[in-house]
Amino acid sequence: MFKNAQVYRLPSNYDIDAQRLEACLAKHRFTSCNSAETHTQGWSSPLTGGPLVHSAQRQLLITYATEKKVIPPSYVDKQCKAKAAEYEQQHGFKPGRKARKEIKEAVIDELLPKAFTVDQRTSVWIDPINGWLVIDSVSDAKAGDVIKLLHKCIDKFPVQRFKTNRSPISSMTDWLAADEAPSGFTVDDNAELRALNDGKATVKYVRHSLSNEDVRNHIASGKQCTSLALTWNDRLSFVLADGMVLKKVMPTDLLKQNASEPCADAIEQFDADLVLMSGELHRMLTDLATAMAGEDVTQGDWVQESAKAQVVEHQRASEGSVGDDVTLYAAAVELVKASNQISPSMLQRHLRIGYNRAARIIETLEKRGIVTAPDAGGKRYLQNQLVLAD
Repeated sequence: MFKNAQVYRLPSNYDIDAQRLEACLAKHRFTSCNSAETHTQGWSSPLTGGPLVHSAQRQLLITYATEKKVIPPSYVDKQCKAKAAEYEQQHGFKPGRKARKEIKEAVIDELLPKAFTVDQRTSVWIDPINGWLVIDSVSDAKAGDVIKLLHKCIDKFPVQRFKTNRSPISSMTDWLAADEAPSGFTVDDNAELRALNDGKATVKYVRHSLSNEDVRNHIASGKQCTSLALTWNDRLSFVLADGMVLKKVMPTDLLKQNASEPCADAIEQFDADLVLMSGELHRMLTDLATAMAGEDVTQGDWVQESAKAQVVEHQRASEGSVGDDVTLYAAAVELVKASNQISPSMLQRHLRIGYNRAARIIETLEKRGIVTAPDAGGKRYLQNQLVLAD
């Protein structure tokens, strides 16, 4: 369903559903170019004849559509030269800069109705429960266009790039240098190593073993890994590139075999595929963040929201109303059990509270036996399972 992935973040349990999103996207519904337009963009139906938002088990799928009229530049130049020759014959001198510009504009206007069009459709998956937004594209420009249009449709749309505490390049380089993939992942047989100097010397490995001295020699000489083929839990294979871009995302044969029985109805099958792939991507991206020293939650709007939360917390504390918040505590327990992680920053982001309050919740979890005290390495444990900590 998704061949590529530009990954963005939304707040967990983001308050939007198919009906509300449909109303927002309807402001910019896709229409084809008219005779005077060279390019149009908007939202189209993921399924022919269906609504703008397709929903299955609260997973949302939308489609960004563009249409561009294409006129071969060589033909435009040919027509412009012919028009310029006519101009010179009529006026007795060659057209100047302004006249040439007017000639070109007139030629393009004349050719537009005859131009052929190029249509493109880009799928966008939104998971409001776990806070993911994924664009099926490797192009930063295309992803930027999608996000800009979403901002036009949704007021104060709280989206930002998915970032980790360690960069993909540093992480991938270390994995190759140590000849050891992170837990849950295996390194496949495709990679690209590039020098950081002005020469940018590049070495590509295609269907070639990466567990050899040659690879480590390139890394020792200063090259870094800019893309690496990986497989996650024998279920999804992909190529990880700089900027947290996933290319060539493919379900493995094992995942296909474990999928539910084919549905008789095409729409039911589409829904089943959407739910399956969204669940796999959520778990894979979570594991990928863990492999890169955790998700960076101190960027952009998260910092501002956290600061606001701490101000509110301080005000409540001064009024004596903080105390033992049963609702927040219950939510924290469920969050820790579901994600097998615990840290103040994680609770900040998911529960939208300040750092001090998040730290107190963790202390309460420890006192009540939900998590252990931190060991010498600062790690806590939950039900005999390792839990990460800041």
